Amino acid sequence: MKTRKAAKLNKKQRHIIFIILCLFFLAFLANFLIVMVTPNRGIRAYGSTQVLAVPRGQEIIDSRIKVKVIRITSLDINVLEPGMILVVNNPRNPAYFWVEEVVSIDRPNNQLVTSFDGFLTSVIDIDDIEGVFVRESNFFGILYYVSTQPRGFAFTSLFVVLLLGAVYVAFIYDRKANL
Repeated sequence: MKTRKAAKLNKKQRHIIFIILCLFFLAFLANFLIVMVTPNRGIRAYGSTQVLAVPRGQEIIDSRIKVKVIRITSLDINVLEPGMILVVNNPRNPAYFWVEEVVSIDRPNNQLVTSFDGFLTSVIDIDDIEGVFVRESNFFGILYYVSTQPRGFAFTSLFVVLLLGAVYVAFIYDRKANL
């Protein structure tokens, strides 16, 4: 019975693989950078994005608000109808987006009546709509959101640099030649 030997990569092949890996991680970081620097958080480029928002129907106790990372998609104003769940900038607390249900639409005045909990309603401008609520984000969506924030982007970039450095030392750096 013949045994196959594992193919050994020469130094040139390892360098090429390392360069391809570096380009892949550069594109990976560019994805986060596009979302981070564009004014619409990349929703026009990618069709959806992750944002921090106050979920519908949440109890607000002692002025404390719990926010969650949610996924939103872009909205076509022409398909706007009562009952849609939207993510909006809300004057109640402009620091966060709010997930609200459309109660009625006043197209001539470009305004919506929305409800956060089914009881309280507010009138908002159509321009204050950030997008359509899709779902609460999973673990990877939360990581994606954190990586698109300045501090998270810095941490992700540092992690990628350390990872590439470890790959370089483990597979490319010739310790024997540098002793």
